[in-house]
Parts: sequence; C-alpha cells; structure tokens
Amino acid sequence: MNYNDEIKELATGIVSTLEEHGFFEENPFVSHNALYKKLSKRMNEKYESTGEMLLTDMEFLQAANEVSEAAISETLENLSEKGAISMSIGEGGEIYYSANPDFDMDKLIE
Repeated sequence: MNYNDEIKELATGIVSTLEEHGFFEENPFVSHNALYKKLSKRMNEKYESTGEMLLTDMEFLQAANEVSEAAISETLENLSEKGAISMSIGEGGEIYYSANPDFDMDKLIE
C-alpha cells in the first residue's frame, strides 16, 4: 500500500469515527466530505515534509476549524447576497450581522 492509499484509509477512518460519536451533529458547519479532503491534504503535506502522516490533536483541530470557518463564511456570504441579513461595521472595525425583518424566507430556497 502506498502512502496516498494509507492517507485515504486513515482519513476515512477518522471521519467514520467522528460520525459514530456525533461530531458532525455537534459541528453542523463541518461536512464529512470537506473534513475528509482537508485531513487528507494535511496528512499528505505532513508526510511529504516530515515523513510522518499522523496529525497531532492541534493539527486536527486546526483543520476542523478551517473547514468550519470556511463554511460559516460561505453561509454568511450567501445570506447576505440574498438579502436575508445585513452587515455593518462598528467603530472599532467589528463586523455586525443582523436579520433583515423584511426578508421573504421563501427566497432562501431559490
């Protein structure tokens, strides 16, 4: 078995174990497929640079957080484009989101 096949097998096993333990229900912005791809990529990069493919707890958490952050960002962008939420920037540069009370929820499906 070459290292790419081993990485695929490991990533599949990790995602399956997480699914069995309710990880994806607790983290709705982390999809199975996106996490599998991110873990596979990270393990491949690590193997190519260090010869070791197993991720540390911190490396795993970083990968899962990146998947979650990307999904949340995409969701907010889509909601903003559809007019479901409004975005504003505070004096200190903070970003604020608020629901558009005039938004027709049926437009989310379109």
